[in-house]
Amino acid sequence: MPCRSVPLPGGGYARVNMANPRPRACSVCRRKTADYTLCDYKIGVASGKPKTCDAVLCGACATHREPDTDYCPLHAAATEARLKL
Repeated sequence: MPCRSVPLPGGGYARVNMANPRPRACSVCRRKTADYTLCDYKIGVASGKPKTCDAVLCGACATHREPDTDYCPLHAAATEARLKL
């Protein structure tokens, strides 16, 4: 378990054991470890900011479009259909 030092208000430090984060599985295939790619398809607005799908994807399931834009298979198909219109 990794640990880190946390500064205390009185000037001292505390050693805190941190749990290792478990790798997340791809939301599409569920077999591969997701590489923290999230679906960037806009699904609405929340608090004045665009809300995206944010499905966690592995590199094999993500459809890469423009630089820094990735889509899950469902939203990649929707984007493709919209571009053909």
